[in-house]
Amino acid sequence: MSEERIETYDLQVFLAVANTGSLGGAAGHLRLTTPSVSSRMDALERKIQAQLFTRSTHGSALTAAGIRLVPYAQRSLQLLQEARYSVSAETRSIAIFSAPASIADLVFPPVLLAMDASSVSCHCRIGHSEEIIGHLLDGTVDAGIVIHQLLPSALATHHIARSALIAVCRKGHRLLSKSQITMDDLQDQPVAVFRWGPDANALARAFEHSRPSGGTPVHLVGMPSAALELAFENDFVAIVPAYTLNLSRRSQSIVRLPLQLPGWSLDIQLAYRSDKSATESITDFADVVSILQQRLVPDAHL
Repeated sequence: MSEERIETYDLQVFLAVANTGSLGGAAGHLRLTTPSVSSRMDALERKIQAQLFTRSTHGSALTAAGIRLVPYAQRSLQLLQEARYSVSAETRSIAIFSAPASIADLVFPPVLLAMDASSVSCHCRIGHSEEIIGHLLDGTVDAGIVIHQLLPSALATHHIARSALIAVCRKGHRLLSKSQITMDDLQDQPVAVFRWGPDANALARAFEHSRPSGGTPVHLVGMPSAALELAFENDFVAIVPAYTLNLSRRSQSIVRLPLQLPGWSLDIQLAYRSDKSATESITDFADVVSILQQRLVPDAHL
C-alpha cells in the first residue's frame, strides 16, 4: 500500500458512494460536485492501490476490494468520533460495550442502567461474536457479550448462561398433539434454524438428513426473532435459544415442542481484556452479570 496519507473525508466520501451506489448520489448527499467525488475516489484508489468501484452508466458498484474496505472505513470514522468525544468530555470517561444483535435487546438496557449510576459513559455497539473478540484484543471495545466462542488467553470472562436450543411453534400447531417428536416427524415441516455461528450448519444438516430428496429445505436465519416470526406467521418450526422467548413480542403465542436436542446449547459469556480487569468500567460491567443471568432465564411457560 502507498505511503500517501488517506484523509478521513475520503473515507466518508467512499462510504457515501458505497451507500448510494453512484458518484452523483454521493455528491448530492454530501453537497459536492460529481467531478469532486470522482477525483477523490480516483485518489483513494491510487493510495489504496486497488480498484474500489466498477463504474458504469448504471452507477458505481463495489468491487471485492471495496467490500473489504467498508467495515474498516466505518470503524476508522467511528473511532475518530469516539476519540473526539473522549477528549472533549470533562468529567466522564467512555467505555465501549458490544453484543451480537440476537441478544442486544436483552443485555444493553441493564448495562446502560448500571453505567448511568457511574462516572463512565457507555457506548453500545452491535457486532458478531468473532468480530467482538477481535475488537477486545485490539482495544477498540472494552467489554462484550460473546456467544459460543473459544476465547484467547488474553481475555478474561464471566460466565452468564448456557442457553439450550429449543424447537418452538405457534399455539395450535398440529405437532403439539404428540407427546414426543423426533426429527423424522419434521420431514414435511418447514424449519428455520437460528444461525449463531458455523456450528449451526451441522444442526441444519441433521434436520435435512431425515428428509426425502427434493423435500422441504431447512433454512438458516441470522436472527432468532426472524425464526419466531416465521413460526408465528408461516407455520414454521423454529430452532432458537431458550432466552429468545424472553425477548420476542410473540412469546405468548409461541409454544415449545417436545423435541429433544441433546448437546445443543449456546454458552454466553461476558469478555474483556485481562489487563483491564481493575478499571472502573470493567468492574461496572461485571456487576451486571447477575442481572443478565436473570434476564436470560426462559419464562416458566416454556
